Amino acid sequence: MPVLNIVGHLQPEREANTMSSIPSYTTRPKAIKGLLVVERMINVSVWQHPLSGLVRLRVSQMSGCASCVKTSVVEARANGEAEMRLFMVSAWRKSILYSVKERAALALTEALINGEKLEELRGDQELIKTQLKDYEIVNLTVMVGAINQWNRLQIAARAVQVTQPSD
Repeated sequence: MPVLNIVGHLQPEREANTMSSIPSYTTRPKAIKGLLVVERMINVSVWQHPLSGLVRLRVSQMSGCASCVKTSVVEARANGEAEMRLFMVSAWRKSILYSVKERAALALTEALINGEKLEELRGDQELIKTQLKDYEIVNLTVMVGAINQWNRLQIAARAVQVTQPSD
């Protein structure tokens, strides 16, 4: 049976001998619809596409979901993101390729995934507070939570993994 990827698109069917550890998303359509509503809200109103693509990719990297990383890279490329910025996002702190606002968003993203409180962040607290408005912090928090949920569902469903560079 086809599975949904992190943004609600259908992926190819799994090999017949691959067993899923959780039932298909189709067994709980209302739950998935709720996530899709949040996803659409994020896509329409929360973040500009370049920043959204970087955040999606970073969340997927930190979650360890190979199929989610692949989807994030493909979508970011389609939205015009530069290859080198995609390659370097896991090392954004050591790279000059990202704006101050992107750095703030990536710092907050990592803090949210790691379960840190904004008040507990050392050097990043000032960066986040000066570069992101309160509503942007809330929007980013919702976005990271939704992406993380999709990642967890994909991992639990044993989504098709990237096996070849051409995938």
